[in-house]
Amino acid sequence: MSIPTHNRPHLGRAVSDLPYDVLREIFLHCLPQYPLNVDVRQPNMQVAPMLLCHVCSSWRFVALSSPQLWARLSCRLTLFEDNDNEEIPRFLKTQIEFLQWWKQNQGAISPFLSIELESTYCNSIYLKTEECLIASDSMNFLLAWIASAQYLDIDPFLWEEFDRILHQDDTYPSMVHTLIRRMYWTDEGSPVPNVPYLKYSCISSLSKLRRLCITEAILPGSMLFHNATIPTQWTTLTHISLYKVDISHKFWFAILRATPNLQWAYLEIEYVVTDTPSDIAKYVHHHLNTLFIVFHYLHSPHIFPLCKFFSGLELPALRKLSISSDADSWNDDTSTLDLVAASQSAQGVETLFLGKGFLCAGDPVQMNLKALIHAPLWVYLPRLSHLQVQITPGITFRGPTANDQMDVFLRNFLTPDQHWVDLGSEGYTTPIRKLTFITDDAQLDSVVELAASRFQELAKRTPDIEFQLASELETQAASDAWKAWGAIA
Repeated sequence: MSIPTHNRPHLGRAVSDLPYDVLREIFLHCLPQYPLNVDVRQPNMQVAPMLLCHVCSSWRFVALSSPQLWARLSCRLTLFEDNDNEEIPRFLKTQIEFLQWWKQNQGAISPFLSIELESTYCNSIYLKTEECLIASDSMNFLLAWIASAQYLDIDPFLWEEFDRILHQDDTYPSMVHTLIRRMYWTDEGSPVPNVPYLKYSCISSLSKLRRLCITEAILPGSMLFHNATIPTQWTTLTHISLYKVDISHKFWFAILRATPNLQWAYLEIEYVVTDTPSDIAKYVHHHLNTLFIVFHYLHSPHIFPLCKFFSGLELPALRKLSISSDADSWNDDTSTLDLVAASQSAQGVETLFLGKGFLCAGDPVQMNLKALIHAPLWVYLPRLSHLQVQITPGITFRGPTANDQMDVFLRNFLTPDQHWVDLGSEGYTTPIRKLTFITDDAQLDSVVELAASRFQELAKRTPDIEFQLASELETQAASDAWKAWGAIA
């Protein structure tokens, strides 16, 4: 949604009726929640704030006095080959003019800056010389401005050149949010033709970086953060997101060792480079409080137990743990090791999300819950108060065995050991106060009623049990991720 010209008089009249603070909140509420949202039905974040400045002087005051508005602003720059001089890449004139306007009016607050190359230009970028990049007036302006940028989404083909020039001028970027896409991170050049790569040393200049997002990258097991050019203690980094990456256990430990103040981590793993964690010394990370782990392709032969990610690791500050995969089921033995290892490493977890695959369809009574039966969670997670379980399609909790199915499920969280023990009037000890069932089936709200009834009977108290659709969970998870990432002001 943009601001059409014919509506300007109405916007102007609103200024006289409402205080600036209210107008500011109204406008912010109309903007999209996610900075990279491409939904055409929502406002264009690059256009809407600019148009607001041109409605009238009062709305301009509202816009320019709202730092949280401009913190969301995204500017996407596209390099193209100049027809007059094909050896010099240039940015579009209008894009540079926008940055120049920005520098004059809101230079103290940086937009979310995205720099990319056109597809026809990517294949020839290696042929461009240093002089060609520097010769462009637009590039010179950008390099002078980028040192103060806070948000940066840069094409990896350009990153190394920017880093080299910044080092030449003895200037270091102060950006605190950086998104790096599609690369092979190495010091030996790209092993894949036409795939961009980034040298380890290029990240060392980001000494003030607080949030780092790496997407669609190959991260080999050579311990990025143990490289001599990387600060051994990256004390400023608090958030890291690895989206659709190949990763190794050693790399994960290297991240934790190099980021002692890391608080939030999101790992969406496409493939795990198998290595042996036994040669890694025990490590305690004192500040990580939120951890999301998503595994892809677990049904492939390269099944990698999650337990390796927790082997030798202690996370005393971890309060929220989310484990999920795109597989319909996990190996029972693997799941057992996963849950036990995770719970032993993070006994302070209060909220646990078990995604699709942990609760899988099988025998109508036993339901393949061997993993959970052999790992009573309340023993390992004494502070667990909220359990979220995504129900895999095929599990119905219906029919004549519904009560037995639910009992088998609940016993794994309520019983004091792995056997069915009758405690009489005392019921079953459990710290869990809230249980959330997540499913794609909108008709499964009967699960909530059944679970509440059996929970009350087994635990001798009334729990807080709710039902949530998987689609709603994904929306909420995306919102929580963006908020934690700091992209929403």
